Amino acid sequence: MKTLVETIFGVYTPVLTTVPVSSAADGSVQLVETVASGVAGVDWPWVAGVFLFGIVLYSFFRIVGVLIRG
Repeated sequence: MKTLVETIFGVYTPVLTTVPVSSAADGSVQLVETVASGVAGVDWPWVAGVFLFGIVLYSFFRIVGVLIRG
């Protein structure tokens, strides 16, 4: 199922951000790349693509159902 979703919609990549992390030992600051916290880390174009595909699929089956019912 995972490969099917990746084939149709692509790989989900969360939004990354750079966070400064200070070392207590020598006082140096390093920049670490991590996933943004909360809703800011969501890949909204990917989620919107999945949602719109679901709406199109639902509408398609509704139309087919109406045509078969006649």
